[in-house]
Amino acid sequence: MKKSLYRQALSHSWRLAWQHKELWIFGLFAAVLGQMGILELLSKVTFASKKYAAIENVNPSHALKQIFFGLKDLPWNIEVGLLFIWLVVILVGLAIFGVFVSIASQGAIIHSAAQSVKKKKLPDTSKAWHAGVDHFWRLLSLNIAKKIVITALAVIVSVATINVLHTGGTWDIIAFFILFVLSMIIGLVVSFVVIYAAGYVVVEEYSFADSLRSAWRLFLDHWLVSIEVGLIIFALNSVLLLVLLAGLFTLLLHSVLLIGITLSTGILGLFNAGLFVEFIVFAGFILFVASVFTVFSTSAWTYLFMKMHKHGIKSHIVNIFHGKKK
Repeated sequence: MKKSLYRQALSHSWRLAWQHKELWIFGLFAAVLGQMGILELLSKVTFASKKYAAIENVNPSHALKQIFFGLKDLPWNIEVGLLFIWLVVILVGLAIFGVFVSIASQGAIIHSAAQSVKKKKLPDTSKAWHAGVDHFWRLLSLNIAKKIVITALAVIVSVATINVLHTGGTWDIIAFFILFVLSMIIGLVVSFVVIYAAGYVVVEEYSFADSLRSAWRLFLDHWLVSIEVGLIIFALNSVLLLVLLAGLFTLLLHSVLLIGITLSTGILGLFNAGLFVEFIVFAGFILFVASVFTVFSTSAWTYLFMKMHKHGIKSHIVNIFHGKKK
């Protein structure tokens, strides 16, 4: 029996992510941008709204004064001033470098996935990297636009949250839920459109404006498919979270064992050294999982984008419904 297109996409993307380990470095940096799909929207809006609500009583002018007077109290001289300037330059440089590598890596993964679908050959990491660099500005613009919209939605939900916490009125609660649902819908649409726009930029060489227009039309033609795929990736993210929790639980068990060994031997350094090693191992495990899954999820979206763009995809739910109807 022929595999469904969704299973083909997931199977193809998993093979690409697992067999071509040279792509993991791209996945590691691209993971900084957040995953393509529903999870980023949910996490950004939910956690950002909590954050804004938590810092509601913070006085920005007071905070700025504290920072200013803290800097003012430093023993300023030529050496300290130069050191401060160099520190700022280094931090800004690292931030710019991080953004550049992350965006280029995202483009490299999309290019590699597209090549594996079109030409059925192993991706060339060097060409993939250059493709990511060549499309840097358009991909950066797409990511910035997405971040701005999601941040704005988070602020709107935050204001509604603060209002509910202050008043607790029935209409305020209703308004909160309406704003939350609308924010999620708008955020999902924007997320899907940016995913497809990135595909048009890297795979089809569209301009920024043309990629957004084409992505919007593609989404309108495949809105139900987009939601279905988004939910599949979200479900896989949930499984991934369980894997990370299992790793954390293993770490805690080892910590308990270390405590027992330390109490029996009386060597405190043994516990500290063991805990440090376990922390490094777990941090590496998290980075490894994030890297592989970012390659996988980005490849899956790219695979499906190419099928939507070239041939069109029918919703799995609609196919099931039609099958039952027949």
